[in-house]
Amino acid sequence: ESDDADGHAQHGAGTLHGIAANTNNISAMKLYDNTVSGGTVIATLPTSALTAGPWFQFDVNFATGLTISSGSSDTDITVSYI
Repeated sequence: ESDDADGHAQHGAGTLHGIAANTNNISAMKLYDNTVSGGTVIATLPTSALTAGPWFQFDVNFATGLTISSGSSDTDITVSYI
């Protein structure tokens, strides 16, 4: 869960397994292979796809870090990565 619009999840290399929205009405999100918003985009999830419940499976590697950017500071999500 992120408490700001740019949630930094991981420094360094890892694997993003998946992400799920825990509530409805979540702003669109971009996931970056970086330690800040910007750079290589891993995925873009539009607002229309972000309703409570669905699991978005990725199983993709990232090299620099994992940052999740949304348009809201109250985004309630679950992220699985190692």
